[in-house]
Amino acid sequence: MFSVFLDFLYIFFRFGWEILIQEYYIRRELLPNLREALRNTDGSFGTNDLKRMCYYARFVPAVSGAAYGILVNRGLTTKERRQMLMLSAAAPIFDDYFDDKKRLVHRLKQMIEQPFEYEPQDTKEIVFIQLLRKISTDVRDMTFFMDICRKVYDSQLEALKQENPETPEGELRKITMDKGGYSTLLFKTLMEYPSLSGDNEAIYHFGGMVQWVDDIFDVYDDTKDGIRTPASIATDIKVLREEFENGLKELYRLFIQLDLPLAQKLRFLDLQWFFFSRAFVCLEQLENLQNQHNHPFNPALFPRKALICDMEKWENIRKWLRYFYKWKEFIQSYN
Repeated sequence: MFSVFLDFLYIFFRFGWEILIQEYYIRRELLPNLREALRNTDGSFGTNDLKRMCYYARFVPAVSGAAYGILVNRGLTTKERRQMLMLSAAAPIFDDYFDDKKRLVHRLKQMIEQPFEYEPQDTKEIVFIQLLRKISTDVRDMTFFMDICRKVYDSQLEALKQENPETPEGELRKITMDKGGYSTLLFKTLMEYPSLSGDNEAIYHFGGMVQWVDDIFDVYDDTKDGIRTPASIATDIKVLREEFENGLKELYRLFIQLDLPLAQKLRFLDLQWFFFSRAFVCLEQLENLQNQHNHPFNPALFPRKALICDMEKWENIRKWLRYFYKWKEFIQSYN
């Protein structure tokens, strides 16, 4: 148990170090342009947009970028980190075209497919198109990059079906996997390493499971907003937990069969269990709610405080460590 605790601390501080590196790049590469846009804004781009972009640029490369680096046993190059920074910063504006009814989705597709020909219509589009142009000028495989960009766009269009109560559960599960899977694959297109047999499928599944974690923690918000996900429509949390566990086992299978040294794959999986094990703390909280009320789970019946899982509480951190230990045991039982 003590060695697992040390692994937990190592990953925690490794993640903290990655965030510090991202802070440096945000201040050097991103903030000057965003602050200039804020000074000259026509009202479409504001302080909240800047904060959201910096949040994404801080955490997404620190997780996905660090994970890819561990998998191929090297750190990110300056070029890779810069491109991941720009791509992460662009994500909140991308989302706005699907969340803000005043924005026209077809314009987003034009910007993605023709970033150098498109004429931006407002400050927010100027910021977005500048980021796209910086990314597009130095992509290793533009064909692959554009193919995944289109799949990210299409998956977000499909995600609008989550608001429709008639959308079948099987389709909702595919939407969840596509949203996370293709978004994560997009970061892989920025990496300078030769493709491996099966790595696209593995990274797609990894991203899909990341989306599962987001949805588990967002049960309250999604229920309030009428967004249907496998987590928000679940009537039995035990069944939801089993489905999530099966997804993690499939993740393990896909990565362990890659043609890479075993030690690299296990280090990568350690990092993933560090994040995925958090979801079990939330699932335990939701399952306790269901058991206390002795009826099918329905998040609409519970207040916000009951559904929000606060991972800053010491008790939840202790549970997090326990679940991390459990998944370390799972790995060891397969090797």
